Amino acid sequence: MSNESPNVVNLREPVRKLLAEVEQMYGKEVRIQPFTPNNPDMRGLSDVAEDGTPVILLDNQLRAEKPEKTEKVIAHELLHLKLRARGFRTLFLRPPDERFNLPPVGYGVTRLNDAIHHWIFEPDMHALGVGFMEEAVTHVNNQFTGEGLPVFMEMSDSELGFVFFHFMVEIRREPQKLEPMFKWAQRSGRTAALRRAEAMYELVNRRNPASAEAQLSVMVECANILYAGELRFIHFETRQLQSGRHTRYHAGIFVSPFR
Repeated sequence: MSNESPNVVNLREPVRKLLAEVEQMYGKEVRIQPFTPNNPDMRGLSDVAEDGTPVILLDNQLRAEKPEKTEKVIAHELLHLKLRARGFRTLFLRPPDERFNLPPVGYGVTRLNDAIHHWIFEPDMHALGVGFMEEAVTHVNNQFTGEGLPVFMEMSDSELGFVFFHFMVEIRREPQKLEPMFKWAQRSGRTAALRRAEAMYELVNRRNPASAEAQLSVMVECANILYAGELRFIHFETRQLQSGRHTRYHAGIFVSPFR
């Protein structure tokens, strides 16, 4: 499966319509390329090539092991590509100088940005019948029973706060199914991380970002909640990268140690 069209997959008509819409926005056919993810939970990624071609990176083993999930992943990445075509940014961090090392925080901000995108297009995924809520509920039930995953207790409040926030976004239609997570946070003494997640969720729910500019504003506010007492996120700038007919937007968030 090298540089294929999504049409090689047996997509249902609503997803085919989404594919056609995305290809019209970019003026190019979407291509699928295989990749081997580092994270077993990561099944796909999307990007825009230098010539403006929208690309979906699909897990090598996905179609062989879980063909029923292939359409979900393709639809999910198409919705990410649709947001990009509308000017939504890919976020990165800009430290005050090159000596300020930010790799773990940079990864966290990337995932936070992804979660906010999920919030924005979750109604579309639900309408297409390709949501991931059932899988998220299974993860909550498995990961927060008893003492929970040992790694959770090793996480900082910002790291664990994102985990909580991620599940709150994915399961927002049936929040009562988050109960195992809330109970685990209480009995494990991790309520500080939970409060950060709840504050971010309240902010995103109240602001409900629907534009690129709103996304960036909410993103900076969420980052300041998530990394409270650790880092201060000041503002952002936007950089445009021209790729054929398509303009890619990247936003840099300036960050400094908390004072």
